[in-house]
Amino acid sequence: MLQMARSGDLRPRLRAVRDGQAAVRVAAVGAGLRTGALDHLREAPSTAGELAKAAGWSDETTLEGLLQVLAGLGLVRSSRDGWELAAR
Repeated sequence: MLQMARSGDLRPRLRAVRDGQAAVRVAAVGAGLRTGALDHLREAPSTAGELAKAAGWSDETTLEGLLQVLAGLGLVRSSRDGWELAAR
């Protein structure tokens, strides 16, 4: 992998970046589904605290981070009511 990253050909490096970005998207969506956050947001906007409680978590900090990653991917957005699914 390091050899490819240092090579002079840009195409393999760009492909590696795209593959890495895809892996992050898959992992983030998987976490959103496993926690039930995406399903809960399909029902109604919720705060990170409400989503953490629904997932059985005592700390909402990790879930807040996941929501921020999902927002960066364009799947959810912050609203006055907390978090909601982004319109597609």
